[in-house]
Amino acid sequence: MYPHDVADGRGGYAGGPGGICGGVKRLRLLASDNKVRDIPMEAVLPLRISGEWSEHDLRRASMLIFSIDHFLKAESNIVLNLICRPDEIDIVKSALSADRVKINIVNEIDLIPELKKFPNVGGWYKQQLLKLASHQIVSDEEILILDADLFCCREFSTSDFFVDGKLFADWEARSIHSDWWNQSSKVLGVDANLDMYGLKPTPAILVKSVCEKLQEYLTNKYGACWEYLLGNLGWTEFTIYNLFCDKIGATHNIYKDKNWMFDNKKSLRSYDSFSSRESFDRPNWPRNSFIENKNGYFMVCNSNTRIEPLEIWQKIAPLVSGEPKLFGKKWS
Repeated sequence: MYPHDVADGRGGYAGGPGGICGGVKRLRLLASDNKVRDIPMEAVLPLRISGEWSEHDLRRASMLIFSIDHFLKAESNIVLNLICRPDEIDIVKSALSADRVKINIVNEIDLIPELKKFPNVGGWYKQQLLKLASHQIVSDEEILILDADLFCCREFSTSDFFVDGKLFADWEARSIHSDWWNQSSKVLGVDANLDMYGLKPTPAILVKSVCEKLQEYLTNKYGACWEYLLGNLGWTEFTIYNLFCDKIGATHNIYKDKNWMFDNKKSLRSYDSFSSRESFDRPNWPRNSFIENKNGYFMVCNSNTRIEPLEIWQKIAPLVSGEPKLFGKKWS
């Protein structure tokens, strides 16, 4: 069904001329000792700091940036692209800083000018589209996709997300969100394959050249990729990306499959994440996430719970040294 699950001789993904269908440029190059050479990775974080519950996202983002600074291994580098509304750029620029993470602030309208035509599209869909379009602003082939309500909970280098030339991925049954998969399948003109497993939402790693090919495909099909998606909602970024990977035979060449991830106790998201007040109030939360060799690199501190960042930080603070900053000052 899929090409052989191996990395090609150039450090890229196999499965077609010049990598996956001629599109994927490379993964990580091997050093002379056959270990993955750590090189800079770019991350993407769409950020809105006003309206609804988003008013707390500046504090959430400061916690996330602090956590990456804290746990990033000495040999690693990472660029964090913050994609913001034009009227919020100055505030974000003055509020958020990092010691090791390189922050790059991007105007969302520069990335997707079509957003101006759809002022009433909700923030949830906008941030998904910004993630899909982020391939236009990164230079590296792998894109670490983040949300403001994540917190890094264990030491990592960028090479930790790769094994045997493939990327880590978290999986879930597609039937859990069948409406997302069905709508995305209609956009692409493919079967949703609801009996299969698919990529879970953020945190996740997308591949730049696959995103480029997805945009090219939708542009050829509908004439205006982003405008079409903004006018035909119901899809999600990871379902449409995953289905396109399936369509071009790329999924199993790029990502470690569900069985391997489970058998080897690997994941991007911490199993100790919370999505409700009840799970947040567990006696040991979040201590288990910080245990060495525990599954997952990022806790999801779900913003839909309406638990304020300061309350979350008060439970995390005893487990780490240092403190997040806002406008150059400790904020707790």
